Amino acid sequence: VEIAIYNVVGQKIRTLVSGFERAGYRYAVWDGRDDNGRGVHTGVYFSLMQTEGFRATQKLMLLK
Repeated sequence: VEIAIYNVVGQKIRTLVSGFERAGYRYAVWDGRDDNGRGVHTGVYFSLMQTEGFRATQKLMLLK
């Protein structure tokens, strides 16, 4: 499973989950920071969750 955050240009900003997860309900929280710990700007971002046989994208709005 991989859950990542991308900006509108398509650059990966943050990886929230990367690795094996058992089936079931999980949640991931993004604190508005990139992989280096720096805060990102207010705006539109996209979350991408993908597994071997599944892929879903969701539009996010970050407000500060």
